[in-house]
Amino acid sequence: MTFGSRTNTSELSDAAFALFDEQGATVAWTEAAERLVGYCAGEVVGRSAALVLPPFAEVRAMSAFVEQFLSRSPGR
Repeated sequence: MTFGSRTNTSELSDAAFALFDEQGATVAWTEAAERLVGYCAGEVVGRSAALVLPPFAEVRAMSAFVEQFLSRSPGR
């Protein structure tokens, strides 16, 4: 999926989304986000984004993790 271009509904339904408020609290969490990082919505909604987002120093490792996850996902 590419932001800024049109996407179809199936691409959005497979996308992992998390929304955070101005204070950094998680306010929305999708099932795809749960599958990606292993936390269910009940564990993260209302809590700090720092609990689920990697520290800046670990972003590269997280990116590699996401690529591995996507390569193993059915239909990819």
